[in-house]
Amino acid sequence: MAGTNQHYIPQSLLRAFGKQGKGKEVQVAVYTRQKNFVTSTRGAAAQRYFYSELSADSTRTLDDRITEEYEPRINFILAQLHQQAIATPVDAAQAAELIAHLCVRTAQMRESFTHGTSQLLSGAIELFNEPDTRWKLMGLDNPEPSGVVLEELNKLYDQMNLGSMGIPRPLFLKRGYEEMKAQIRKNSVIMAPIMEHAKTLTKGLAGVAAAGQKRALAEEAAPEQRIAALATLSWSLQDFGDDLILPDCVAVDGSTREDCRAFVYRANEELRHVLMPVSRRRLLVGSRGIPSEVTAGLANLMFAVCSWQFFIAHDRAPASDALALLIGSATKTWFDAEISAALASQLSSR
Repeated sequence: MAGTNQHYIPQSLLRAFGKQGKGKEVQVAVYTRQKNFVTSTRGAAAQRYFYSELSADSTRTLDDRITEEYEPRINFILAQLHQQAIATPVDAAQAAELIAHLCVRTAQMRESFTHGTSQLLSGAIELFNEPDTRWKLMGLDNPEPSGVVLEELNKLYDQMNLGSMGIPRPLFLKRGYEEMKAQIRKNSVIMAPIMEHAKTLTKGLAGVAAAGQKRALAEEAAPEQRIAALATLSWSLQDFGDDLILPDCVAVDGSTREDCRAFVYRANEELRHVLMPVSRRRLLVGSRGIPSEVTAGLANLMFAVCSWQFFIAHDRAPASDALALLIGSATKTWFDAEISAALASQLSSR
């Protein structure tokens, strides 16, 4: 049975970036924006009960299935890529399977979903807390009732049988709409339950993200549509004299710092230049058309800005110190821009 320390980046990949430590332990350097430290690969890119709790009755868990059923396949593909001659063609199906599986199981998938949704809810709360904006979002800036407001007022008119009392419907709709707006303007308590519900949702986002990822992995360890899209690229290997870093997103798509993005956030039809470091000196490259050459410096720059919380390095080094300051800058900037655009779109549509 798998232990409590469950790895979302497999040991075989982590060890390819490590060095021999004391005894038989292979060590790597872990860099975050705030700190860096050296640890054995058993302590890197892992979290207690990341995939599943320990089984009390020997029932196979998701962690058991990934570790015992799928990880051997991943280890086999990685071993081939580590040994393969640079000039020989890379099996597109194997490269596609490797990246599709490893990227969907990362912690970045959960953490970025939680961040993005939390930002969206926080932005919505902020908008609703602004009286004029709330007024517009609720459609109360219209001179006449419309949408749900109109529907509810008509329903109320019929339920109260106001027609039989000689009250014209248009008059009721006009007066009712004016009174409703007056009450909302002076009674902010109306919004309190909505605000509290939004805050409660925000607190539960991490659990929602974890459950969604576990469910997806249980159904499909390597998404077929992703594999099919990746398999249409031309795949090659590049060797370097300088060390590569391993981002917590595992792979990126892009050719420059300005256009790169963590692979998981690039749509299938937009894939053009996928990079995954398979060891500290070897890079797997998938390109649309003629394979593109990339320098180790550019690859590391893209890996750093597309990481979410950390990257793995062979050892501590000044170059990695500089890259650590850039962790998350591309991905989080993109996320926040997308959220701002979504909120602005909602506001303008009203």
